[in-house]
Amino acid sequence: MSKWSVLIFFLVAVIKLSYSQKISGTIYSDNQPISGIQVFNETTKKSTISNDAGTFRIGISLNDTLLFLSPIYEEKKIVVIEEDLRNGIVVVLVKRMISLDEVVVEGNHVFKDFDENQYNNYLQDQLIEDRKNNPLNYMVRPGIQILPLLQLLFRKKKSKSKLEYMTSEELEVLFQEDSFFNQKFLEYQLGIVATEHYLFIDYCASTKLDKSLLNKDNHFLLLNKLMQLKDSYKKQIKK
Repeated sequence: MSKWSVLIFFLVAVIKLSYSQKISGTIYSDNQPISGIQVFNETTKKSTISNDAGTFRIGISLNDTLLFLSPIYEEKKIVVIEEDLRNGIVVVLVKRMISLDEVVVEGNHVFKDFDENQYNNYLQDQLIEDRKNNPLNYMVRPGIQILPLLQLLFRKKKSKSKLEYMTSEELEVLFQEDSFFNQKFLEYQLGIVATEHYLFIDYCASTKLDKSLLNKDNHFLLLNKLMQLKDSYKKQIKK
């Protein structure tokens, strides 16, 4: 790489970092602020949760992609524009078509209400663990940060790793050994009857889930994916 190329790259990185800041926003549904919504920056891999007032605060840059996740509401994705940086973000979420806070009757089995407190506590634990393991990801400092620029300029190129997918066996182990993703989660949170657990697991594996979702740090993304697969699985069963 020529000196001019390095200089141009350096200047672009400086400009991008100069736009880095923390943004505040509020999340609503049915004209009411909602708490417990995971706000995930797909660009930086940072995450936070909306509080009781529905507000959140997260580090972003121009053109970052924010993902709003919840098992109760439809997923929403927003690309940050200049107006968002100036005025903040107001997000309106729509409840999923099948409300999880209703008692669902399927065959002779009655499922319990979705445990929102358990979900929120789990999400908080995941974020605390992520902040502990990756503290630098949650630091937003004013001005230009030289160290990240140097890392960008001189880091070695990583070889592209082949994408791996979860197997049915790996999902079975997860639901047998994990304290959150267990048999009760399948039955009471997802509404999958005991006789269909293995069928649902095989269905999930057939969709080619990224194996990295099995990592503890990615469990909140796995949770949202399983919520989506639950809906598509039930549609397939009804056909």
